[in-house]
Amino acid sequence: MGQMRIPADVTLDHYTAVKTLLNHVLQDLEATVGRGPKWVTCRLNQSGTENTNHAYFLGWLENKSLNQIRVAKKQSDPGLLRFMGPSVGDTYKRTLDAPTRVLKQDWTKKRTPSGLQLYLANGSFKVSSGNEKYRLSIAIKVDNRYVGTLNTGLNRDPGNALNGKLIKWAQNPTSELTQYLKNEFNLGGPLG
Repeated sequence: MGQMRIPADVTLDHYTAVKTLLNHVLQDLEATVGRGPKWVTCRLNQSGTENTNHAYFLGWLENKSLNQIRVAKKQSDPGLLRFMGPSVGDTYKRTLDAPTRVLKQDWTKKRTPSGLQLYLANGSFKVSSGNEKYRLSIAIKVDNRYVGTLNTGLNRDPGNALNGKLIKWAQNPTSELTQYLKNEFNLGGPLG
């Protein structure tokens, strides 16, 4: 197990490394469902606790389509703005409560009038309703612990086409993502 504590020891070098890994995840997902607007994120639990009330935003990567939309609106990279910010909510808790199941959220049925808020305060990045209609989340498992979540937002319903890929990236002990997290961080989260 790595030594870096979450959030105390996490640096921008970690953000860059995770962004590279998320790019590999994104490429794998796009090979199945195409290049429509989408993003992937990673959240990790605080080191030294099994409590899921202490999660932190580690990485965000948008694909080229969504990047062009954000840049045209002159909005900052939400990953940098949210880096190591607290990230606890219903999605995180529900995902860790059923850690071997891909949680699918359909935003076409339940949506705020102003669109999904990816982070709040001045400068919040809004993903307009046409660019995130569905979100998939899976618990990340390292050794015998569920340490965070891997998430993706998509502009169309992928059905179950991405479930196997998300499970592979988040729970296979040999995936690039789980190996990096294991080697780099002192991971917290519920035992499983």
